[in-house]
Amino acid sequence: MRPTVVVMLLLAALAFAPEASAYKRIGERWPQGTITVANEAPRYSTSVRRAVKLWNRAKLGVRFRLTPSSQARVIFRYGRGNGGGRTGCEGLAGGTGAGYPGIDFSMMPVFLLRTCASRRLRDFTAMHELGHVLGLGHENRRCALMNARASVRSGLGVRCPARGRTARRLRRTFLTADDKRGVRGLYRRSFVPRVSARPLFNTSVTSFGNGTGHGSFGAVLPNAALSFAWDFGDPASGPGNSAAGRSVEHRYSAPGTYTVVMSVIDDGVLVATRPETVVVQ
Repeated sequence: MRPTVVVMLLLAALAFAPEASAYKRIGERWPQGTITVANEAPRYSTSVRRAVKLWNRAKLGVRFRLTPSSQARVIFRYGRGNGGGRTGCEGLAGGTGAGYPGIDFSMMPVFLLRTCASRRLRDFTAMHELGHVLGLGHENRRCALMNARASVRSGLGVRCPARGRTARRLRRTFLTADDKRGVRGLYRRSFVPRVSARPLFNTSVTSFGNGTGHGSFGAVLPNAALSFAWDFGDPASGPGNSAAGRSVEHRYSAPGTYTVVMSVIDDGVLVATRPETVVVQ
């Protein structure tokens, strides 16, 4: 009997202790009900489209929508390296953490290996990596899409049956009850904005001491999908106390100490705030 070739799907995260429940949720939920996705890995085009369709069909409280790369928060791309074994899929990696983007709120890349020759494993991988995007971690204690390994023979995760009615159903949907419980549990939660979270904003402090009280502020963020609102902590300045945009300016009404608050907004949802103290001499 030929040995089973195993494909490793590596999540770029630390090891996590087992939870009491079967599934693992290790990421933050996304604030919106829709996550935009683009694919820049042509060999996976069919697999990514199928993965988006299957996740959406499950109706778990969050959806994916395929868009051009310029509008996407998640982009599938080729990663470096060559997979081992006859399929070229070993070591296939999703190059992200899990769930909503981390402290820099940047676009989330998902890396795929160009060398993967198995259509089944490309399908499994696209589904699996979108599970990480949603916030799920690896689950190897039972049959699940989020198993860290998949068999070339079955095209399914470890502990999943290789044949029979259950195997045929899993090849059509890839999702087990375990995977669905994990997503439903995560997206029943309310999204909580991150207070004092990065990204920081730049403050041109030197301009405050030149007798004009004029200052410039800018968000240190690469993501054009985000928008920003500012409160300069200077009510005496009237309507000029607030502004919107990645880079803004304000002229303070009098010398003093002020708290400037930058709010980060993702598709209409407040995702973070960042206060900074400035002194106007």
